[in-house]
Amino acid sequence: MASPHEVRVLGVRILKFMIWGRVSCAVFLLATLSAPVWSGLYFEETVQAAVKYSADVQSAQEMVRADEENAHAAGRLPDPQAFIGISNLPLASTGSVAAYSMGQDAMTAQVVGISQDFRNSAQRASEQSRAQAEVILRVAQLEATRVQVRTGAAQAWIACWYAQQRLQVIMQQIDDNHHLVGLVRAQLRSGEGREADALAPQIEAQTLANAQDREQAELTAARAELVRWLGFEGSQEAVGPEPVFAGDNLEQLRSQVDRMPVLLQAKAAVGTAQAELAQADADKIPDWGMSLAYQHRGPAFGDMLSLTVSTTLPVFYHDRQGPRIAAKKSQLAGNKDKLQDQRREKLAWIETIWSREHALGQEVHRLLHDALPLIDQKIALLTSDFRAGKGNIDSIIAARQERRNLLLSIDDLSAQRDSLAAQLHYAFAMNPGESS
Repeated sequence: MASPHEVRVLGVRILKFMIWGRVSCAVFLLATLSAPVWSGLYFEETVQAAVKYSADVQSAQEMVRADEENAHAAGRLPDPQAFIGISNLPLASTGSVAAYSMGQDAMTAQVVGISQDFRNSAQRASEQSRAQAEVILRVAQLEATRVQVRTGAAQAWIACWYAQQRLQVIMQQIDDNHHLVGLVRAQLRSGEGREADALAPQIEAQTLANAQDREQAELTAARAELVRWLGFEGSQEAVGPEPVFAGDNLEQLRSQVDRMPVLLQAKAAVGTAQAELAQADADKIPDWGMSLAYQHRGPAFGDMLSLTVSTTLPVFYHDRQGPRIAAKKSQLAGNKDKLQDQRREKLAWIETIWSREHALGQEVHRLLHDALPLIDQKIALLTSDFRAGKGNIDSIIAARQERRNLLLSIDDLSAQRDSLAAQLHYAFAMNPGESS
């Protein structure tokens, strides 16, 4: 029979096991509930997740925080300096003063003091301005990274979506081919068909199998690109409707050109150059410093106090400050010229992409609403003639191939159109003033 102590120990162990089990279950449930649940990849969720989990975006955010911390320390006075020492220590015996004695000579003293350098206010202000300009530049770089990630993820999803659509076109054609085989067999049984007609669907089946393999390879490549942006979740199927971007007109897009990250960076570079020029110009103004020292002498002599004020002498302006100021002026002018050149380049880019997108949209509309119904009507007439014994199977297969190529072309052109639209839609910084 177990002792009371053993019973208590056993009870404690059982209680600990029960508590540990409940905690483990709770942790498991929390981890399960907090993990993202993916039931296919929707467009907007894909773009948002790519930005949220992008290592490049997170790295850029950390760089912004680092520059913000540096900006907080910019323009401060340098740390004061404390000093301690001995002044005028005799090295040789002279009369009543022994060598290395600390209190026998009136000039010997133990010194302790503090000093502080004071930079001129213009230099401190320019240093603060430069630090803030660097933060703005870093934020612009962060926005550029976000734009790159959003655009890349959007284009990858679009490529995946339309690859799936093209594969569906081939699969539908394979099903139609099976129905065509049945039609040919029915014609042969009725005595109205030709033996050679039975071979045509088989030949088409081989063509469709090759097309299926090609489209499957394209889909695999598109999903691999999504995995690049999303990780393992990117291997899932793209679901939901294709994206519909706001139909901004050309003038609206051109008016937003200054929100493009490359121009935000160029503007920040101009601001940085202006701050550096002000900093170089501030070097013409003298800095000054002050030191206070207490001197303790021997018992026979009184203690002393020293106060010193110093200043810099920028007397060699043409050899020091002048060349640096001229260099900063040239750098500022170059940055301004680069900003204007990049602005013109981006305005031309907007107009080019917009024009191509709208041209593709018009072409897709014509193919979808004009050409496709005509081909469908042509196939229906050819099929009706074949059933009546008037036509041949080769004409039907040729028309079906024409329809397949048209559908694949519509999907391909639609993918190009939406990819260009995504470039325009995500080309602008969403929050150019934020740093997170």
